[in-house]
Amino acid sequence: MVLTGTIKNYNIERGFGFISTSNFGDVFFHIKDFQKGEQPIPGREVYFEVVKKENENRAIHVYYSDHEQTQDKQKPLPIYLWIIFISIAIGVAYLGSIQLKKYLYKDNQTTNAIYQKPVAYKCDGRKHCSQMRSKEEADWFVKNCPDTMMDGDGDGDACENDSRW
Repeated sequence: MVLTGTIKNYNIERGFGFISTSNFGDVFFHIKDFQKGEQPIPGREVYFEVVKKENENRAIHVYYSDHEQTQDKQKPLPIYLWIIFISIAIGVAYLGSIQLKKYLYKDNQTTNAIYQKPVAYKCDGRKHCSQMRSKEEADWFVKNCPDTMMDGDGDGDACENDSRW
């Protein structure tokens, strides 16, 4: 059971003192039973538990009343930890986007390779309709090869007046 009291006195050289309470009178405490890092200050209110040792009441787990409030509050993360966390998150997102682009590009290349019609023609210097074997070949040359003379009106339709096709 946690009790409250006020530090009545404290002997620094010997490391012990007494806590004044309304229930048990004066209760003995030793510095080792005090909260780590805290020094007993006469007149300050404290919380503690009481145990019976050698026929006298003794205080253990002694801490200041305001210590419990500050202990419940969680300290915010230091700014450098936030910076590191955000940097890692941005890095992971960036690397993930690069991997996604590679995957999509690779997938797109595979799709294009599957659905592309194999090219049976190549620009070999032919320029006139009389040198073509088909209308399809003439149209391909007009679209893909420079300096052809097969589309007189520039509408993209090659060899329009050729009677062979």
